[in-house]
Formats: sequence, C-alpha cells, structure tokens
Amino acid sequence: MKELKALSNETAKLSKRLESIEKQMEQVSKKLEEIDKQLISVRNELTQKEVKIIELSRRIRELEHELHETRQKIKKHRKLLQQADSPREYEKYLKERDKLVAKATQIMKEIEKLRSEYQDLIFEEDKLLEKEEELEKEKVKLQQEYSFLLKELETLSERLNRLIQKQKEKHNL
Repeated sequence: MKELKALSNETAKLSKRLESIEKQMEQVSKKLEEIDKQLISVRNELTQKEVKIIELSRRIRELEHELHETRQKIKKHRKLLQQADSPREYEKYLKERDKLVAKATQIMKEIEKLRSEYQDLIFEEDKLLEKEEELEKEKVKLQQEYSFLLKELETLSERLNRLIQKQKEKHNL
C-alpha cells in the first residue's frame, strides 16, 4: 500500500510538472510568434527606409550634377560679361547669369534639404537595425528556453517511462 501511495505521489508530482512545462512552452511559443511578427514588421520598415534612402541619394546625385552644370554655365556667362561689346549684350548676359545664380541657389537649398532628409532616414534605419538586433537576441533567448523546456519534458517523460517499466516488471506484465 505504501508503494502505491508513493507511486501515486510521484506520478502526481510528474503530472504537475508536466502541466507547468506545457504552460511555459505555450507562453514561450506565443512570445516567439509575436517576435517573428515584430521582426517581419521591422524588416519591412527597413526595406522601405532603404528604398527611400536609395531614391534620395539618386535625387541628390542628379541635383549635384545639375548644380555642376549650372555653375559651368555661370562661369561661361562671367566670361561673356567680360567680353560683351555693348551695354545691351552686357545686360542680357547679366540677366541670364542672375537667373543661373538663382537657379544654383535653389538647387543648393534643395540638396541641403534632401541631405537632411537622408540623414534622418539613416538615423531611423540605424534605430530599426538596433531594434531588429534586440528582437533577434530575444528570439535566440526564447528558443534556448524552449529547447531547455523540451529537454526537461523529455527527462520527465523518461522518468515516467521508467516508473511504468518498474511497475510492469514488478507485476510481471
């Protein structure tokens, strides 16, 4: 009778521990799913930021090229101003040069604005990369915890199998 009671107590302990492990595994599994969803979201955001960064850098390069061409035209107009033969011709080149200077100034302002946006996007991208790294670390930690729980479950299962085997051998079953 004592053995039966001891066996009953042992199986009750194992049962409680199994239930506890099942609940923990379920919680860890839900956390892993949530982290995977967050990772997908962060990676999608990263992709969008990278596309915007590429578009901005392309636009900045285009504007820098346009600025270079405009500066070349300004230089050309300065030479033309020096070579102007009449006040009318001089006035014409002066107006054209002033338009080009205004255009160059506008391009420089646009480039500066785009560079600021570019830097902001790089900063946001860095934050997202940090978040992705933190999520990855948390995922690894949870995967290790889940693996530990599986091993513990396996150990409990082996213990239960040994108890069953002992009882079978004891009763010649």
